[in-house]
Amino acid sequence: MDYENICVVGDFNAIIDTKLDYKSSKESKKVRRTLPVTFFKMTEEICTQDTWREIKPEKNQYTLYSSRHQSWSRINMIWMSLELSTNVEEIEIEMNMWLIIIQ
Repeated sequence: MDYENICVVGDFNAIIDTKLDYKSSKESKKVRRTLPVTFFKMTEEICTQDTWREIKPEKNQYTLYSSRHQSWSRINMIWMSLELSTNVEEIEIEMNMWLIIIQ
């Protein structure tokens, strides 16, 4: 089956890279939840890529703060086919307004 112009957006409730997509003020030996190998096989099959990481390969920016774990994670992602992602001129993670209200 051929796939064209695919865009998968959502809260994946896991990270890709523990060094780039996770930050904590606590020392913890707990293994961070990363996306499963089957997910990456699927992204290869449908030819999608993590658009944020392609455009900002070294940037540390996060989409979720956990007060319980005192940690930041990038769990919200946009996976696009190459044809779509080449049209992306700019991509940003904006501040969550609820975070401002809660604090």
